[in-house]
Amino acid sequence: MSKAFRVHLIVSVILVIGLVLLKAALERSVDKKDSDALKIEEAINIARNKNLKLTGYYQSITVEDSVVPFAMSRLGMIKNSDTLGTIIVQNDQKSE
Repeated sequence: MSKAFRVHLIVSVILVIGLVLLKAALERSVDKKDSDALKIEEAINIARNKNLKLTGYYQSITVEDSVVPFAMSRLGMIKNSDTLGTIIVQNDQKSE
């Protein structure tokens, strides 16, 4: 074996080792990004579920069937169901 062949062999081995290490580093980086993406998607789903739960809770406490009895019993309000009358005003009868 000549000296030039040994140098080429050593350089080739170093390049192959470098490429293998680079490929391993890239695979680790891709795996980390995938796991980070899954964590982010999971956090988004948790936030959506929490938002949905809060929206349902808000709708359940603001429904008229629960607000009216509370207003009547605790606040002393009354529900006016009788219409006293209707006033109709023509456009030409309005005054400034």
